[in-house]
Amino acid sequence: MEAAHIIACYVCVIVLTAGYLVAKTCLDPGLVGDESDVLTELIGKKKKSLDKSNIKFSISTYIALMIAFPLFFGVVSYILSQNSIFSVFVGVCGLFVPEGVAYIMKIKADKDYEERYARSLEQFASSLKAGMSISQAVEEVSENKFIHESIREKYRKMSTDLQMGVSISDAFFGFAKGSSGKDAKDVAVAIDIQNEVGGHEADVIMSIARDINDRIMLRHEIKSLFSGTSSMVIIMDFLPLVIMLFLCLTDKSYLSFYLASPFNLSIFIVLIAFCVTGSMINHKKLNRITKGI
Repeated sequence: MEAAHIIACYVCVIVLTAGYLVAKTCLDPGLVGDESDVLTELIGKKKKSLDKSNIKFSISTYIALMIAFPLFFGVVSYILSQNSIFSVFVGVCGLFVPEGVAYIMKIKADKDYEERYARSLEQFASSLKAGMSISQAVEEVSENKFIHESIREKYRKMSTDLQMGVSISDAFFGFAKGSSGKDAKDVAVAIDIQNEVGGHEADVIMSIARDINDRIMLRHEIKSLFSGTSSMVIIMDFLPLVIMLFLCLTDKSYLSFYLASPFNLSIFIVLIAFCVTGSMINHKKLNRITKGI
């Protein structure tokens, strides 16, 4: 039976490697035609999601990690436990690691982006108050050394669009489409309304910038109040799974009990599912509290 499991693991390695090669082929526009298949569409959607999340995490790295982590986890767990079924199960769990890494990076990137975008809006409103046009104010922000490069890059693209004849509303909505937060969309809507009814854009944009800063300060205060709760939630995320993994790797009788029958194995899967579900619920409630919802 162990030999059959090892062969199954070997087949999984081949399948994962083949999947990587297929994905790499789909990523190269010179090797595929205009017609897209399901795999190409999935990779394209994931690539857009990673690009929009403002994190330095390319789709090639994401796919490579989806192959590397299952293999690494599977090999290490097999060496420690000498059980092929358990090693395959741990290896499959490694498929979700890249998504978790991307999610953690996105949380930090969203917080940094919100603060940087608020500073860019203040500079943008100041330029408008100084008598500049919207196009001139956008170009001024794109060249401001005190604004983060990731934000200036978006303003440079918007400045180029305006110089190419794109309308102001379309340029700002294009900016919002490439941003992960909703603040850029609020600015685009405000600019569009001001163009229709008239008025001073600087006052509206400065008001939005103040709202963003007030929201950031409120989140910092709430986060400081619930810092102990956040730490406890994080500990409870990993503690049950770490204990179960430790017992599986160090006590073969513990692992043998769950692998003795399909029913026992289903109990083991249900226990892990309860841990994951409870973690998701705790994080969802904690996020609602810290966001003031």
